[in-house]
Amino acid sequence: MNTAKRIFTLLVALVIAFTSAPLFGVEAEALHYVESMYTINFLAGSGIGGSETAGPYAIETSVRLPSAVACGFTKNNATFEGWEIGGHYYDYGDTYSFDKDDAIVRDDQYVIYATAIWSDSTSSGTSSSSSKYITGTYKAGDGEGRDVRVKYSEKATQEGYYIVEFPNCTFTYKDHKFAGWKVSGAGDTLYEAGDKVAVNDDFTATAQWKKSTTGVTVRDPNAPSESESESSSSQGTAGVTSKPASSAPASSKPASSAPASSKPASSKPASSNSSSSASESESSSESSSSVPEVPEVPDEPEVFDPISLAYNISGDVPVTGIEFLLKEDIGENPQLRVIALDSNSATDAATAEFIASGDALAAFELSLLADGLAYHGSSLGTVTYTLNGTQADAESRFDSYVLAMVHVSNIGDYEGEYYMTDGENTYLYTPETDFRSAVSNVTLKEKDGVNRLIIKDASGLYNFAYQATANVIVEVNLLNAASAASASIDVTGLSPVLLVQLEVGDGSSSSGFAIPFWVWIVVGVVVLLVVVLVVLYLINRKNEERRYEEMRRRSAHSSSSSITGFDDD
Repeated sequence: MNTAKRIFTLLVALVIAFTSAPLFGVEAEALHYVESMYTINFLAGSGIGGSETAGPYAIETSVRLPSAVACGFTKNNATFEGWEIGGHYYDYGDTYSFDKDDAIVRDDQYVIYATAIWSDSTSSGTSSSSSKYITGTYKAGDGEGRDVRVKYSEKATQEGYYIVEFPNCTFTYKDHKFAGWKVSGAGDTLYEAGDKVAVNDDFTATAQWKKSTTGVTVRDPNAPSESESESSSSQGTAGVTSKPASSAPASSKPASSAPASSKPASSKPASSNSSSSASESESSSESSSSVPEVPEVPDEPEVFDPISLAYNISGDVPVTGIEFLLKEDIGENPQLRVIALDSNSATDAATAEFIASGDALAAFELSLLADGLAYHGSSLGTVTYTLNGTQADAESRFDSYVLAMVHVSNIGDYEGEYYMTDGENTYLYTPETDFRSAVSNVTLKEKDGVNRLIIKDASGLYNFAYQATANVIVEVNLLNAASAASASIDVTGLSPVLLVQLEVGDGSSSSGFAIPFWVWIVVGVVVLLVVVLVVLYLINRKNEERRYEEMRRRSAHSSSSSITGFDDD
């Protein structure tokens, strides 16, 4: 009896320990590791040398950034300028402190990417005026937000000058509105988003604010900014011309999270000092200005030859190669950056749900570098995944499905109609007219705040979009066949691009929730242990019954012997 109890207790302890390990053991240890450590992955950018990894470091540890030479990076006829991390810029020798916004999670720890920045060298040395671009540093002033640096590469007709188009303000200041950009050395002149001037050197622009009664103001990056200030100063300006550049749109794109506005150039001039004698005529006074006047940039149509950017993929995924056909000029030396995603590193709920449910056969975060700098503007083009055929035999939780390329983007970056739901019915929504029409060929089912698409009738569907969350749109391009050799989708900006399975039917084949594989293992082990316990219990009970019967027989035999005085023999 005691032996059976000990066996039962041991098995119960094993069940508790085994089922608790995924919850309190391995996952808890990994979570602690994620929250406490990070590595820095140094990339050569447009240089030569691949990548170098430093760390891991504790997240409270600051790291002194090395030189490119220390990482083994080089670039012919170029000078190393510093590192770009998360859209912000650091010089060699600067101290970097961990910021979660700069990181992604990979292999159960934070990873920071630092990309080398290079500028062209000349025999007489290196300066911003001899480089192929100049840099504008935008500061929040009294507002909130980290400094943003923007690269400008489009040259004005005047030698040594570059066209600068001031971006929208993405900084915030409680109870205030953005009033304009104030450029260091340009007096009190304020520039609105979209104003264009010709500049011959690096500059710093600080956000100016005015009191607001509407509380915290968060700027829409695509909306024009407001300014209450008119140009009023005639003080000298270092590097800003006496006239703004032409209203012809600039071809260069800012490498920052604040895209250049499409608003026409302001007619407000940059202030400048004119030095002339009393005897000189007005025309000669203008020609002797301390800053040379820049002729207007001619309004010529832009011609851009698409560039094909390729990336090879290895590993146990159906995708063997990624190609991005870039159809828009983003600056010099464009490069494609590819990062494999999992449910932990996905930055939006829709992508995370595709991966966690097992519907994503391949998931990659795609982004661009322009001349070694992270590029965050629009990037019109076509993404193509080369497939190896294994997608046709992939397991699925659906009775019937179709394969599709999907592009996950912010709803503010998408133009066009899309499917949406009010929780009960599914509609095709047209934002331009705010018109909704009920549909029956697709349906959206919500789970944990994410809408899942179910295709009831695939006829007539090829490419379309649906609203996955309040802020996320999923663009869809269905594959012609499960055995297709490639899959493509047109995009206006890079972000997660996935190869996924989409359910076809009425939604009854799947609850929309996939139980993780380790759960099935645990359930199987528990069931096996329960069966063993039941068998042991039955065996123990049978033995107890035999012992009881033997004791009863002996007791009866003893009573009989005491009466007759003889035993049975």
